[in-house]
Amino acid sequence: MEEDFPGRWTIIILALVSTVPISMVFQGSLHIHDCPMQPMVPKYLVVAGFFGLLRILLSMCVYQSERHENMKTMKLFDAFASLITFFNLCWNIAGSVVFFSKWKIWKNVISTNGLCHKNTYLFGFALLIIFWITLPCQLTVSYINWKRNHESSYEIERFKV
Repeated sequence: MEEDFPGRWTIIILALVSTVPISMVFQGSLHIHDCPMQPMVPKYLVVAGFFGLLRILLSMCVYQSERHENMKTMKLFDAFASLITFFNLCWNIAGSVVFFSKWKIWKNVISTNGLCHKNTYLFGFALLIIFWITLPCQLTVSYINWKRNHESSYEIERFKV
């Protein structure tokens, strides 16, 4: 029973984290035609939310593969997860151009009340700001994990010889 305990917590945490991408898909889909000012705003949310969910799913697959010591499957899922992460980075850069370029006219958008759904735009805007603020932390943790895994695999190979 104790052996399964960390796995349960990981699944619970990933389920909680998945609420953000689910809400992105929901908010973008609900207002897909409510932003004539910039039609990419709701589309950005739908795509980013979908690929965010896919990334979480792949993380769970990597975790389970590693836990069952299935290294080939783990490496395959890890490669897909890395590809999705790279896509998400590029998509957030594109989303930043879409959202931040319209921020200058946001006061006009609120007063005319018809250029973009207020909550959809502000939700995406806030998520992008959070992403860019937390990106250095994400990169640092990823680098530390990569370095730790790289060093441990090097130690294993060194002792095999």
